[in-house]
Amino acid sequence: MDKEYIDLNLRSLYPNRGHHMRIRQHMNPLNSSFSEPTGPPEWKEVFDDPLLPLMVDIGCGSGRFLIWHAKNSGKTQNYLGLEIRQKVLLVLGFSLFGFWIG
Repeated sequence: MDKEYIDLNLRSLYPNRGHHMRIRQHMNPLNSSFSEPTGPPEWKEVFDDPLLPLMVDIGCGSGRFLIWHAKNSGKTQNYLGLEIRQKVLLVLGFSLFGFWIG
């Protein structure tokens, strides 16, 4: 675990860290598998206060950067991580969508 993220105590969330699995570094976001439109979420169900400013991390990868910001900035913003590489989430062994900072 990188030293700047040690204070987050995320080791249990990264059970497969250190095991080698080839992950494609770049993906074509125009691929047909990404072109299925979805409706917007109910932001009131996603965030405690949907009126706070939103910080979006596009290509969030493991999510550590986003989690670090959320834990260190208090409740002054909402945070949303976007990642199109499904294998990244499989390597982590959990879905970042369900990880809440509270």
